[in-house]
Amino acid sequence: MAFAMREGQSESLSKGVLQSRALRILAKSTYRELKSSGYNRLEILAFATEMLALVSQELKEEAHAGESGGKGRLIASQGREEQARAES
Repeated sequence: MAFAMREGQSESLSKGVLQSRALRILAKSTYRELKSSGYNRLEILAFATEMLALVSQELKEEAHAGESGGKGRLIASQGREEQARAES
């Protein structure tokens, strides 16, 4: 989503603030889209929980990869690719 800025404002808005705003907009848009598609609050909460689980799993894999010299990340990545192929 584009928005107009006055001269000099771009310096005052840090990259983190812009990313935070973009994520807030994305979350709100996703929520509205799910609601308009007929999902109820419980289903949307389940979706959010799944998103958090994916992030959590990725963090665990990265931590494991750091402990094993990077091998864990490659194996986990290959496993996700195989799972995606099996699901499609």
